[in-house]
Amino acid sequence: MARKSFFALLVFGGLLAVYLIYFRPQPGSQVLTKGAPVFQCRSSEDISAIKIVRKEKPALRVERLDGAWRITEPYRGNADQLITGGMAVALCKAQALEAITVSAEGSGQFEFDSDEAFKIKAAAKNGAPAKTLLLGSHHPVRDVFYASWEEEPQIVFLLEGQLVRALNKSEYALREKRIFHFQERSAARLTISLFGSFVRLFRGLDGRWHLQGTQTEDAGLDENALKEIFSQMRNLFVKEFLYDENPRDPQYGVINSKSMISVLWEDGRVETLYIGKPVKDRNAYYATKGPEDSPLVMVAKPNVHALVRLPEDFLDRRVLDLEPGEVDRFEFIHEGKTTSYEKTKESRWGDPAGKELPVEVQQVVSSVIAEMSLLHYDRIAPYKAREEQDKLTSFRFLKNDRKEVVSFSLLRKGNRYFISRPDRSQLFQISRVDSEVLRALMSALFSS
Repeated sequence: MARKSFFALLVFGGLLAVYLIYFRPQPGSQVLTKGAPVFQCRSSEDISAIKIVRKEKPALRVERLDGAWRITEPYRGNADQLITGGMAVALCKAQALEAITVSAEGSGQFEFDSDEAFKIKAAAKNGAPAKTLLLGSHHPVRDVFYASWEEEPQIVFLLEGQLVRALNKSEYALREKRIFHFQERSAARLTISLFGSFVRLFRGLDGRWHLQGTQTEDAGLDENALKEIFSQMRNLFVKEFLYDENPRDPQYGVINSKSMISVLWEDGRVETLYIGKPVKDRNAYYATKGPEDSPLVMVAKPNVHALVRLPEDFLDRRVLDLEPGEVDRFEFIHEGKTTSYEKTKESRWGDPAGKELPVEVQQVVSSVIAEMSLLHYDRIAPYKAREEQDKLTSFRFLKNDRKEVVSFSLLRKGNRYFISRPDRSQLFQISRVDSEVLRALMSALFSS
């Protein structure tokens, strides 16, 4: 029992010591009002500049110029608007917690001179006196930090840990790391030339994206492929800034590099990222962005590789613009004989006279139309249809109350089927799987 009592007294004595050291006001101290603002500003818009100073590191300064945050020290460049704006908000919301007054010589215990400590100085538009906030060590028990003002070192107070972490940002964190703020509606052309592959997409007068410089320039493009490449453009970030290195140094391989990503914007601006040599042991490439005064940077290899494309990757491989529910009339010509099917008022399939077809025939017709709408081609064949003997069957679909017509011819060379469309000069080679499905459907259709 005596031993337990002694242990309890020992714990109590330790807690009392913590209180006396960290919480008890010093003799002659004056307790400040809880919740007193650290900076005098009505909103974050009042803050025009923020300067962060760390021990043995260059000062980092951001300024609000022309409505946007820019880094002006130690190297000029664009700032991350969200993170920097968040710092301004945190400064305006910062409030002192349990502030105390101490003698100037008694503030060493708060470690304002340690390697982890830093200073923040904020300039305000409203002309309020600029103060330099000192941020010291973390409290040993609570999630708060010790803080003071450089101009009034005898005053020490506590700040919430979450708020201090919002202010404790490195130069890399504050810099704009997104390489392209890519918005497809603002872009006129996108060129990707990487490691021997070349793709150029452009937005035509119709507002749609097209593939330039190939036989398929007028072809429809796969919307999912476009969305994916645009998303990858937005996910291209700088891994590391190398301000002390010269991007024109041949050892980095970015000058005269044939690997590049370029965007022509609607307003005529051109932004180009030049990809250089791999960075040893960093899973990255050296790169620099035009204009010439841009720094040397590292860009992660996976993000660059994700942009490598071939022209055919963007093609919409659907053969027909067809939705089964839109079809009102379906006809095909086989061996000189024309067969037609029309939808009745009850949305069932019948003959041209309006007589409803047997259920099994209706099922075959519906299956043929459904499979035709799903047809995808493997590639665009390098040859054209020679003569009429190549043609097996011609199809014609009337849709949307017969206002639109979709027609094509089905051909076969060996075991593979091809689609010939009147609006295209090339043949579309159907995949082997689709060829097998078509062969079975054709047999069922002709036998019906």
